[in-house]
Amino acid sequence: MGREVSAIVPVWLIFLLLVLQPSWLVLGNMEGDALHSLRTNLFDPNNVLQSWDPTLVNPCTWFHVTCNNDNSVIRVDLGNAALSGQLVPQLGLLKNLQYLELYSNNISGPIPSDLGNLTNLVSLDLYLNSFNGPIPESLGKLSKLRFLRLNNNSLAGPIPMSLTNISSLQVLDLSNNRLSGVVPDNGSFSLFTPISFANNLDLCGPVTGHPCPGSPPFSPPPPFVPPPPISVPGGNSATGAIAGGVAAGAALLFAAPAIAFAWWRRRKPQDLFFDVPAEEDPEVHLGQLKRFSLRELQVATDTFSNKNILGRGGFGKVYKGRLADGSLVAVKRLKEERTPGGELQFQTEVEMISMAVHRNLLRLRGFCMTPTERLLVYPYMANGSVASCLRERPPSQPPLDWPTRKRIALGSARGLSYLHDHCDPKIIHRDVKAANILLDEEFEAVVGDFGLAKLMDYKDTHVTTAVRGTIGHIAPEYLSTGKSSEKTDVFGYGIMLLELITGQRAFDLARLANDDDVMLLDWVKGLLKEKKLEMLVDPDLQNNYVDSEVEQLIQVALLCTQGSPMDRPKMSDVVRMLEGDGLAERWDEWQKVEVLRQEVELAPHPNSDWIVDSTENLHAVELSVNGAAVRDRRFLREAEIRRRCLRDALRSLRTNLVDPNNVLQSWDENLGSKCTWFHLTCNDDDSITRLDLGNAALSGQLVPQLGLLKNLEYLELFNNNFTGAIPSSLGNLTNLDRRLNNNSLAGSIPASLANISSLEVLDLSNNRLSGLVPDKGSLTQFTPISFANNLDLCGPVTGYLCPGSPPFSPPPPFASPTSQPRGNGAIRAIAGGVAAGAALFFAFPAIYFAWWLQRKRRDLFVDVPVEDDDPEVHLSQLKRFSLRELLVATDNFSTKSILGRGGFGKVYKGRLADGSLVAVKRLKEGRTSGGELQFQMELQMISMAVHRNLLQLHGFCMTPTERLLVYPYMANGSVASCLRGRPPSRPPLDWPTRKRIALGSAKGLSYLHDHCEPKVIHRDVKAANILLDKEFEAVVGDFGLAKLMNINDSHVTTAVCGTVGHIPPEYFSTGRSSEKTDVFGYGIMLLELITGKKAFDLAGLANDDDVMMLDWVKGHLKEGKLEILVDPDLVSSYYLASSEVEQLIQVALLCTQGSPMGRPKMCEVVRMLEEGAGLGERWDEWEMMVGKEGYRADMAAAGYSLH
Repeated sequence: MGREVSAIVPVWLIFLLLVLQPSWLVLGNMEGDALHSLRTNLFDPNNVLQSWDPTLVNPCTWFHVTCNNDNSVIRVDLGNAALSGQLVPQLGLLKNLQYLELYSNNISGPIPSDLGNLTNLVSLDLYLNSFNGPIPESLGKLSKLRFLRLNNNSLAGPIPMSLTNISSLQVLDLSNNRLSGVVPDNGSFSLFTPISFANNLDLCGPVTGHPCPGSPPFSPPPPFVPPPPISVPGGNSATGAIAGGVAAGAALLFAAPAIAFAWWRRRKPQDLFFDVPAEEDPEVHLGQLKRFSLRELQVATDTFSNKNILGRGGFGKVYKGRLADGSLVAVKRLKEERTPGGELQFQTEVEMISMAVHRNLLRLRGFCMTPTERLLVYPYMANGSVASCLRERPPSQPPLDWPTRKRIALGSARGLSYLHDHCDPKIIHRDVKAANILLDEEFEAVVGDFGLAKLMDYKDTHVTTAVRGTIGHIAPEYLSTGKSSEKTDVFGYGIMLLELITGQRAFDLARLANDDDVMLLDWVKGLLKEKKLEMLVDPDLQNNYVDSEVEQLIQVALLCTQGSPMDRPKMSDVVRMLEGDGLAERWDEWQKVEVLRQEVELAPHPNSDWIVDSTENLHAVELSVNGAAVRDRRFLREAEIRRRCLRDALRSLRTNLVDPNNVLQSWDENLGSKCTWFHLTCNDDDSITRLDLGNAALSGQLVPQLGLLKNLEYLELFNNNFTGAIPSSLGNLTNLDRRLNNNSLAGSIPASLANISSLEVLDLSNNRLSGLVPDKGSLTQFTPISFANNLDLCGPVTGYLCPGSPPFSPPPPFASPTSQPRGNGAIRAIAGGVAAGAALFFAFPAIYFAWWLQRKRRDLFVDVPVEDDDPEVHLSQLKRFSLRELLVATDNFSTKSILGRGGFGKVYKGRLADGSLVAVKRLKEGRTSGGELQFQMELQMISMAVHRNLLQLHGFCMTPTERLLVYPYMANGSVASCLRGRPPSRPPLDWPTRKRIALGSAKGLSYLHDHCEPKVIHRDVKAANILLDKEFEAVVGDFGLAKLMNINDSHVTTAVCGTVGHIPPEYFSTGRSSEKTDVFGYGIMLLELITGKKAFDLAGLANDDDVMMLDWVKGHLKEGKLEILVDPDLVSSYYLASSEVEQLIQVALLCTQGSPMGRPKMCEVVRMLEEGAGLGERWDEWEMMVGKEGYRADMAAAGYSLH
């Protein structure tokens, strides 16, 4: 019996497992099957879906799939994955799916109606694909949907009315399809503007501006009810009635636009500053920087609730927030009334901050602007700051261990090194401390709050700061003089290192209780004198650290905190020391001169008087800082101004202005030449052509003598505090462009300005000007933008009538028709007249809207004039040019303007309207993939790579058939042209210049590989793509262009993507590229620099030489003929630098190894070139590995050594 029972039990267990198997297992199988069906239906050239293994029960282990706690799929992220094929109806089985992200692929076919079963869906992103067919009616069942983006496909048919029932819909984009029929204007669709439906030529309805066939005019007026008949004596009653009716209609016609314009002007500042919807603002995603509406951030932070405060600092409070898409952010609310300048200035500074992109820098995600608010939005750092982890962690959180602290030290050093050495202009943080070093999810260091000093008004400084920084972190020279430099940051970094080691605050009055120094630096030095190293270490480490590593970190900290800024290392040197290179030597030098003893004696005593004194002198210090920053902007060549009127004009201007920052200090009449003064530019005739005093904190009145500067072309006086009237004498400056915006100028606009026939740019906005805006001469070409925010200006261009003036441009008097009979004829005449006027009233806006729409399309794709302040134009320092501008600049792309030809197209030399020279790259017709938005996003990504040795993209142009890139013109051409195409009159590149080119180009490539996120692979490194600026500094060009182009249609000289002779073997054979692909190309470029030869040259066959330069070089090295390798142009200097030539050949051969694993990284190449670090050891390993001992014997026999 017992056996029977025991046998029955397993049977029942099996039955229960089969019948009552867990719901998650069934669900997992069903969802896995659905996703596997999708995979089998898609072509996946990049193996993005490789992890989607059907043998695994649970798809939650697959990449690009997110599940909730119940193991249900809630998110599928396959955007921008180069997928093609069609969607499958099984996707409708993913009942808990909330986000379906399939944008920017090449998926075609219809959208499955089964997607309407995904009732939990919040976001459906299918834009930038090739979907066709209708929009499924079933999508109207997605009651939780907030984001629906189907733009840039080939969808056809009507817009389903069911979509209007989705009350939660916040973002809708159906633009750039082939939809037809009426656009619904009820339900949720009442929220959306024409932008959501743009470029669907067959759509109609009120929101599009196109009436549907057979439909009545939009919003017709109520039928006219005639008044009771009135007997009018005389025979002209009908004529008078007609005239009166038409007059009423005409009054409507002209009054309505004026009323609308006035309403627009009142509303416009609110639109600009208060509430910019993220889904509509064209600025929103440019440069990866989003402009948030204030409403979004108020909702995200619970109206800036105190419970959401993450911290407080000198710039304001930081709040935790959750955006509508669920992502967490940190919102920095800058202190009220502390941000100087207007919207454009603030936005420009924010864009400059966003250009600093590095793995160890906090990336600005977006911003918000209103008249009273300035907010910055950053990613939320879950682990807080180093300071909070050291001193404010909850008991449940473990302390930072020693390896993590070391990693934080190195990461933050790398971030600061990037700000100092790789940003142009360099960025000085000014407040480096543990509270400003944040920690991401992996506890990697992220430097925050950099670049904010320029956004803020220093006068109202935070109580814990002196000058600009935090007590305990401020370098002595900055405290005493107000002069900051990158060495100021080095000092703050050294203090931060001590915080990491000790866990203590940099300034702590609590230490007085133990008779200790309140300054951490002094406290550390005191303990070091007493050799009490163990007392310095944070007790939280509980002796779990390496003594030697702690000592090394303290050494670095003390080197960084030396009293003299000249003695402190650069941050790039700090990075090397932390990586184990050069610390011992530097520490020995420091000890020999007894710097430690001297600094303890000279350190200021940290008492309260010192704090008070430093803050009392703050105002003057800050002014000197600002003055220095402005004074150092420009260096002008020496010449002499011979005309006395120029001297008098400039003297009058200086004596009439208040200059708190000593910006005009260099305007010294004891100097013979005015052209040596800062902020002036002269031409070859020593005439002043430019006066740059923008943003200089100047006040006072402008002087009439400015009109004597007859050759002045640019007068930049924006963002100051000038008062008084604009001198009428400026009308004498016939070559002038003027920017006087953002001042307090008052009075009327001189009519004489209309005489400046060459005036192309005029900005008088944001002043206190009054009176009539002249509407004659050159002033007729300018729009209301040039005169905006001058409340007392009037005239046609402003939309405001001047007191006592007639209406704008009244129509000619209406000619009366022949007289009509009395009685009802008068009534009919009145009705007819009013009807005619009403017809004019409604026809005029329709005609104008059609004209505007047609012009808008032209503006978007063909011709975006820069003078109209297109919101895209200057974002991220990237300018959108009109095609007309570039046609004029290049003489219609004349063949005589061609600078070169390449795989991406031709490059033309051009001269812009302001006289600057540019290089215009005209991408090959039909070779650019994707639409306008995709192209623009790729360009923005390229423009984000900012380094002194990278060619900075200046701007672009887009039309339906043209894609053009605009770069600065490099006067010295490329390395290739200097090596092999130089005219006889130009001297060859000397050896020091070639060494500098080798190092500079290596630094540029190293930045692309190691400091860009995501990393950028060039794919075509060669001498022709290394350009040379005026100082013959190397500038790497053409990076990032492969993503803009269709690689399949490759240039005839390329295989895969690259140039024959520069392509490494693994890329040639597999098409797979990596950073080691660029390293190989760089090695070949080094050999070009050394030999002067081409990488691939069929001419070598004539001498039975190898056509591949790499093989030719190796052959001569085997024969010990090193001197034959050297460019004949260098023979005279080769013998003076033969060891350097040999080292460069070593680096080149290491870079061109057959195995990519054996090649060094570009950052290692930089070290080898700078200091020879690691070159000897690496070369020895290479020789042993490939059996090159024969090389060494041959070299020795020939009297050479490659060792």
